[in-house]
Amino acid sequence: MSEITAKQAKAIIESNWPPESYTMLREALNLALTALDQLRWRDAEKEPPKYTGDYNVVCNVGSMLGGYTTVRTYRFERIPGREPKWYIPNRPDEVVTITHWLPLPTSPEVRE
Repeated sequence: MSEITAKQAKAIIESNWPPESYTMLREALNLALTALDQLRWRDAEKEPPKYTGDYNVVCNVGSMLGGYTTVRTYRFERIPGREPKWYIPNRPDEVVTITHWLPLPTSPEVRE
């Protein structure tokens, strides 16, 4: 079985959309499309988060010893009257540049 990308899966779902009478199937496909969209890394400069919150980020970290790319969790804040920004802990030994972000996963449902 060949693997497909999230973008290909989304195109397949959208091009095979069921008729209106298939309401439960349409709802399930809408949930699948939403989940696929949440799995996409977004460009931090071109498409910053719409809401204040914590996000997984891909960042380039530079220091006196060189640089590397890593995934971390940082807070993004939108406050009326202020420029939206990422809150990065102040560490004098490194320079952090955020390139992409992804929403944090939701907590698992607890069933009783």
